[in-house]
Amino acid sequence: MQERKLINIAGVIMKYSKFISFILLTVITFSLVSCSNKKTDGDENKKVDENNIIAEVAGEKITVPELRFVFNHIRNVWEEDANVDRTDKKQVKEFWETEFEGKKREDVIKKESLEDLIEMKILISKAKEENIQLDEEDNEEIDELLRQYIETNGGEHLAEITLNTNFGMSLEDYRKINEELVLSAKYKKEAVKNIEIPLEDIEKYYNENIDEVEMVTIKYILILTETYPDEDPLTEEEIEEKRKLAENVLNMAQNGEDFDALSQEYNEDPEVKLYGNKLTFSRKNAREDLKEWAFSASVGELTMLEVPAGFMILKLSEKHGFDFASEGIKYVLQQEEFEKRLKQWKEEDFTINQELIDSLNMIE
Repeated sequence: MQERKLINIAGVIMKYSKFISFILLTVITFSLVSCSNKKTDGDENKKVDENNIIAEVAGEKITVPELRFVFNHIRNVWEEDANVDRTDKKQVKEFWETEFEGKKREDVIKKESLEDLIEMKILISKAKEENIQLDEEDNEEIDELLRQYIETNGGEHLAEITLNTNFGMSLEDYRKINEELVLSAKYKKEAVKNIEIPLEDIEKYYNENIDEVEMVTIKYILILTETYPDEDPLTEEEIEEKRKLAENVLNMAQNGEDFDALSQEYNEDPEVKLYGNKLTFSRKNAREDLKEWAFSASVGELTMLEVPAGFMILKLSEKHGFDFASEGIKYVLQQEEFEKRLKQWKEEDFTINQELIDSLNMIE
């Protein structure tokens, strides 16, 4: 069956809090797996001094604990994607000793982690310039993340030890990096929203990408001829009976009977109860015969198509043109413009202590 959801050309915008929650879960997972394998270095790792600064960007410092924090988030994702069992030290060792695209995996993730932190610090600096701050709701959310972390790690004292052991962080540091993650995402959301996009640019994008952005919604009734793998296929006579049924349903709809009522009675799609009998799609992701009919028909028009699963009685429900697509297009163009600005900001002066970065052993 085709995918049953309205395709939003702007994509799915993940609320920043969900990203932070994912970071939190990563930290918790890493903490529980690795805490017993390390020894705490006492208060030495808690100090944030010049020896701990790996970069300065837009007046903001990036520290070794912050790099370790982000590194281990990305590390966890890599290991999960590769189905690495983190309790199996041999398997973990073998994974990290193999190269990725000719480079050490550790170095690849170090670079990615640093780039993420550089971007975050730039956005933090911009937020400060524009006086964008965390509000009460943001702080309550961060408080809840901190509470969850403390609870998961057996109380405040053990949570502090775990953070110090794994990242050289205190609970205060942990709250600070979560504040910065939330604030940087908040700034980006506001900055993107405030970018002005001329109407002619939106129209140009629409016309150049019409196969993706112009959409229609159809209602359908499926009369099945397809059978499950463990069932015998239908005979020619049975298929002909199904065809006659589909033609009869089409005639009833053409004679004015309510399409949704007919769908409830005759639709044999097993998923229709979950998703309904509507499909919304663009030219780009439609079958040729369906596309040819749907984008040339008038609203309310009916037809029947033979498809691999059986016979579909179709009714064109809605056409979605420029007005429907314009907000999504605007968001896409705003995102593109913001990424251009971010790229320019990243090219401005900042210092990196590459020697310190290279000396760090992130896989312990």
